[in-house]
Amino acid sequence: MPVIKVSEIIKEDRQKVYAIIKDIRRFPEFMKGVKKINILRQSANRCVTAWEVEVDSATVLWKQEDVFNDEKYRIDFSMLEGDYAQYTGTWDIADYGKGCRVILTVKIDWGAPALVEFIGGILEKKTALSLKGMLLAIKKKAEAA
Repeated sequence: MPVIKVSEIIKEDRQKVYAIIKDIRRFPEFMKGVKKINILRQSANRCVTAWEVEVDSATVLWKQEDVFNDEKYRIDFSMLEGDYAQYTGTWDIADYGKGCRVILTVKIDWGAPALVEFIGGILEKKTALSLKGMLLAIKKKAEAA
């Protein structure tokens, strides 16, 4: 099962960037491909959401739980049910110079071993590009505000 890691330097403080990432329900407003996110349950440090994302003209659906660690500027997430066999990961935001560095790490199992054997590398590259696109959208939003 591949682990995909992407990162981006953002010229804003990590508190601001963390707040943007933590406000998951607003992702569809500024992220290409994220069509809809519904909050199903929310507490101070946890959130369960239903996602609808478009990937290469195909709709992908899942529900995930996010656990927020405000002290460490970290969000752990894991798919509860959905179109993948497994989808987990972390957002880590650290101070970096006069801004911050965001690292998005995802562990994904597409649930189709025979398919992955033939096009696994392509799936990993497309996923990495999609994740990088999320980071760039967050960067644009943070640095524009």
